[in-house]
This record gives sequence, C-alpha cells and structure tokens, in this order.
Amino acid sequence: MTNEENIQEMTTGVSAAEAAEAVKAEIPETDNASALPAETEGTDKPKKARKFKKLNEAGLEIVIAIFLSITALLTAWSTWVGGLHGSNQASNYAESNNLQTEGNGMWNEATQSMIQDMLLWNDISSLQVVYLYYDEDNEEKELAAYQLYFLCEENLSQSMADAIGWDFNAVTTYADPTDYIPVWLENENAMTTPFADTDYINSYYTEAQATLDQAEDLLVKGNDDNANADKYGLATVFFSVVLFLLGIAGTFKNLPNRKVVVAIGIIVMVIGIIYMVWVPLPRGFAFTNYFTK
Repeated sequence: MTNEENIQEMTTGVSAAEAAEAVKAEIPETDNASALPAETEGTDKPKKARKFKKLNEAGLEIVIAIFLSITALLTAWSTWVGGLHGSNQASNYAESNNLQTEGNGMWNEATQSMIQDMLLWNDISSLQVVYLYYDEDNEEKELAAYQLYFLCEENLSQSMADAIGWDFNAVTTYADPTDYIPVWLENENAMTTPFADTDYINSYYTEAQATLDQAEDLLVKGNDDNANADKYGLATVFFSVVLFLLGIAGTFKNLPNRKVVVAIGIIVMVIGIIYMVWVPLPRGFAFTNYFTK
C-alpha cells in the first residue's frame, strides 16, 4: 500500500487536525543539514575557480611588474655602458690618429737625419783617405787632420761618435787637437762605416717606431671598444624585446596565453643578461670616478 493510500485511509472520517497530524507522521523526516551541502557544493566550485583565477591574475601582474622594472634597469645599464664604450672608441681613434701623424713626422725626421749622417760619413772617410795617403810633415796631411777634427767635433751626433769611436772628452786632453786624429784612427771602428750595422740604422727610428706602436695599440683598443659597444647594443635589443613582450601580455584575455608570453619574455631577458655579462666593461671603469673630482 502506498503512502497516498495510507493517508487517504487515515483521513477518512477524521477531523482536519487529526488528518494533518497523520500526514505529518506518515511523511519521512529529512536531514536538512545533510541536504544543504549537496545543494551548495555545486555552487562553491565556480566561486573557488573564480577566486583562484583572480589570484593567478594578480600574481601574474606582480610578476610582470617586477620583471618590467628589472628589464628597464638592464636596458638603461646596457645603453649607458655601450655609450661609454663608444666614447672610449672615439677618444682612442682620435689619439691614435694624432700619434700616427706624429710618428710619421718623427720617421721622416729620422730618415733625414740618417741621410745627413751618411753624407757626413762620406766626407769623413774621404778625409781619412787623404790623411793616411800623405806622409808626416806634409801640409795636406796636416790640413786633412784639422778638417777631420772640426768636421767630427761640430757635426757628429753622440750615437754616431760612439759608433766610429770618436771621444769628445779625449780630444780636450791634447794641446793640439789634431794630435788626437792618429790616436782615433787606430780604433778599429774609426774606418768602418756604421751604416753597415742594421741595429745602428734601426736606432734612428726607435722613437718614431715607439710612437707608431703606441698609435697602433690605441687603434686596437678603439676597435675593441667599437665591438663591445655593438655587443651592448645587441643586449639592449634583447631587453627591448622583453619590454615589448611584457607590455603586450596584458592584452591577452586568456590567462594561459599571458603566461606563455611572459615566460618567453623572461627567457629572452635571461639570454640578454648572459650575453651582456660576457662583454667586458670599459677600460678603467669605476663608479667612484663619477663621485670624485
């Protein structure tokens, strides 16, 4: 027998109050407390999902803000250091050019000086032949001795005098300076041309070559600064790409898409940092130089 048949049977010939009591007793009681979670459980899930999504979005925005700040600082740093390299490049090139010009001038002067000394040696060797050709007490021999003395005393440089064995101090010890001539000619170097010695010829160009080497060194430094400035420029490009990616990340409505864009931006930033770290700082760079006079 069903509940409806039981209720109908119990309510036949009874009052309304008795019928209500009978119906209430016949209807099974339900546990409201246990039924409530069944109803709210389904509605809590969307709320929790929305809350979790908001937390994800808020966290992602914080991450974007942090990496935007870091990338902005890195961009400023790479731009500044690249500019310092460019400044060093310009100064090194300018100084190298000046030294190159100076070295070339010194080289030309050394060549002229060597030519003059070669002509001087030709005159000295000719007088030596005259002096040795004539016998003692000959006027031509005496004249050649005086000519040799004055020619050497007034025209020899110290380096050439050392090369041919001429002693400026020894000459003063003789009452007659020409008496030093036969003593000097006994020196093994007196009759030998110094220009047969490659080292002696190169000695004319020592200072000029040192100046040219310095100019070459500055040119190499300038080239290095130029290359390093270009490398810092490339690092700046990396960081600019990161700024672009982090900037457009907020335009994507889909959260996973935003995360992908941000992740790519972070990867590019790491690549830029690694690349920049391997590039040397400008020579003599120190922060203290910008805070001292």
